[in-house]
Amino acid sequence: MWNVFGARTLLTSGRQLFMIDKFRSTGRPLLEILADPNSIFIQGLAKFQRRTLYTNILNDRSAVYYTTSISKTDPFTNLDKMKIEYLKGYEDIILDPSVPPRLITEVQESNALSARVLRETQTSLMRLPFLFALISYIPVGMITVLVNSGIQALESHRRIRRYEMGLTEIQPSAYRVPLFLTRVQGTIGDVYESVNNAQSHEYLPAGSEEASLLDEEELIPKLNRAGRLEDGQSEYGVGSEQEGVGGSFATLALAPTQFRMIRHLDEVGWRKFPVHIRRARHTHAAVIVRTDKPSFEEGWVVLRHWVEEEFIL
Repeated sequence: MWNVFGARTLLTSGRQLFMIDKFRSTGRPLLEILADPNSIFIQGLAKFQRRTLYTNILNDRSAVYYTTSISKTDPFTNLDKMKIEYLKGYEDIILDPSVPPRLITEVQESNALSARVLRETQTSLMRLPFLFALISYIPVGMITVLVNSGIQALESHRRIRRYEMGLTEIQPSAYRVPLFLTRVQGTIGDVYESVNNAQSHEYLPAGSEEASLLDEEELIPKLNRAGRLEDGQSEYGVGSEQEGVGGSFATLALAPTQFRMIRHLDEVGWRKFPVHIRRARHTHAAVIVRTDKPSFEEGWVVLRHWVEEEFIL
């Protein structure tokens, strides 16, 4: 239901993000074309000397981990049961990409129980004002946005038709959305992010036919005997217990097209750095220090790492 409702209320952008569009005469979704290794987009991206990405492992409502890390798996769905290593000099913020996360032992898990309960209680209390505002605002806001979405969809089709007919006298000011509606849409956009983030993720069952069709070498970066990624590998991977990594991470249940897009994007080559931000509830804004406030201070560590370690003159 979410895939149907979300894709059709966000107009053209929604159809493109949910990959139900057909770009021009190609018959393919726009995002698939952008990720095609033969496209000018991927070829242009490959020309950069260094490609670095930072990905939030928690509380990114706008772009979850497996999206920003270009990954088929998410090893951080239950962080309380994982042991993670941080990058030297950037402790407690940036994870070491060469050391995969590991399942903690039962003893370690029992010691972490009280801390987890306290943290979850604090998080729940922080969310109460936000949840109350959503409950009060959603009914009116949703009706307003849905009506406006229908109007804007009709106007969009009309503008496209006139453009294709060569009528260029269209004035953009005639189609500007009133400020009030813009604010409503911004708030509803936050609601969409929260609803999307609340969706339970589906995974391929272990041993299923779909999982067996996926190339294991493609899904799992190789680990050497020391438990570290081999040269050229930048994404967290999972090996067997003999390789020092306990357990395995489930593969997301995606469409074949989405798996191809991930593979093509990943083959360009990336330096990937998972980021663990704790103080901010909205880590998508904190990781780039969208505003200068105390809860976003951890983002300065990420910016410092980029300037000192990744930026090339």
